[in-house]
Amino acid sequence: MRPLVLGGGTVATLDASNRVFAPGAVRVEGDRITHAGFDADVPTEGADRIDARGMIVLPGLFNAHTHLYSSLARGLAPRGDPPASFRAILETLWWRWDRLLDEDAILWNAKAGLLESIRRGVTAVNDHHASPNAARGSLDRIAEAALAIGVRVCLCYEVSDRDGPALRDRGIEENERFARRAASEPNPLLAATIGAHASFTLSDETLERIASLSAASGRPVHLHVDEGPEDGEDARARGERSAAARLARAGILREGTIAVHAVHADEEDAALLALAGAFVVHNPRSNGANAVGRAPIEMFLRAGAALALGTDGMSGDLGADAAALGAVHRSAARDRSIPFDLPFQLAWRGNARLASALFGKRMGVLAPGCAGDIAAFRYDPPSPIRAENLAAHWQLGIASLPAAHLVVAGEPVLVDGRILRIDEEETMEGARAAAARLHQAFYR
Repeated sequence: MRPLVLGGGTVATLDASNRVFAPGAVRVEGDRITHAGFDADVPTEGADRIDARGMIVLPGLFNAHTHLYSSLARGLAPRGDPPASFRAILETLWWRWDRLLDEDAILWNAKAGLLESIRRGVTAVNDHHASPNAARGSLDRIAEAALAIGVRVCLCYEVSDRDGPALRDRGIEENERFARRAASEPNPLLAATIGAHASFTLSDETLERIASLSAASGRPVHLHVDEGPEDGEDARARGERSAAARLARAGILREGTIAVHAVHADEEDAALLALAGAFVVHNPRSNGANAVGRAPIEMFLRAGAALALGTDGMSGDLGADAAALGAVHRSAARDRSIPFDLPFQLAWRGNARLASALFGKRMGVLAPGCAGDIAAFRYDPPSPIRAENLAAHWQLGIASLPAAHLVVAGEPVLVDGRILRIDEEETMEGARAAAARLHQAFYR
């Protein structure tokens, strides 16, 4: 791998001081950044160069929670009247969809979703997968897609008791197998977590086995918490105060646990999650689409919980969820103490902290020693870009733009808007053919 310099644009480092260099450059050797600064000060000897003039250069984005298996389900809807509850949405749409997935469908879903992601400046994805009738080896198919495209993925399988003990066991085995692969065959593009669906579809025995696997593997649990009211209702029926309290008692909530949604959590739950050192991942577009409510972000801010931002499989466009976050929370809460730059803080600071923990290297910063993940966006700013106004420029302008260049672990994967590693047209044709087959089966 030859060294690479991406230069000539405005480089926003997102370091502790939010330093901005214009014109600036970033040099990567191997999979790490060696230099970031003014263009004239970054050495170019022996390096290939990508021209970023007229662009803003940022670290690659990280999607803190998604479901790549839903990529080909776009436009799919259950027949009949609209589902009357969140559980009904799961039963009539998503649990029907995931049972249709085979190895071929898993691969095409992943390829389509990852291509969309990199076009939006995303260099790393934290995926939560389910395919009950094709669990074994399913995470390898997603890894295959990621390696072909050149993007980072952290993978897990969604364990649940909803399909019976045999399929639950296959899910546990798939988590264990892939975590072992990620540890024994190190690859900078691959990482693992231990996946679980949600408290209301998990027995006490299953929670115990997930907690034990997480402890043995050293990988955090990645699961949904209080997305709809079902989690809390189920926990109280079991004699627990809340779903979070049940998960804490079971040993699921610990340092690094990825608790997704937490829409129906209360202040005691927020304190539990913060004390445990869990990451709470917000997914505003999905919460709106499922009509489950608005996550109490201000409550988590008060509790000091670690917050991050995901798309929950809605698309690969993290910027769209950042825009939804910005529009919804200050308006709905009528609370000006919620920071204007909260979308920026979650998408960049919170997500970088989680990505760094999962991939074992400092991510989300353009500085020597950090991961060589870089995104460049063609952006003609209406006002000068400075450290103190970078969040406003990103939220109100850059976040809605497609990426022009993308470098992952020191390797270019997108240059001048062109996908380098795979044939995009051929891939999307294959994805549409797979989607047509699946949609036909869904409505059969």
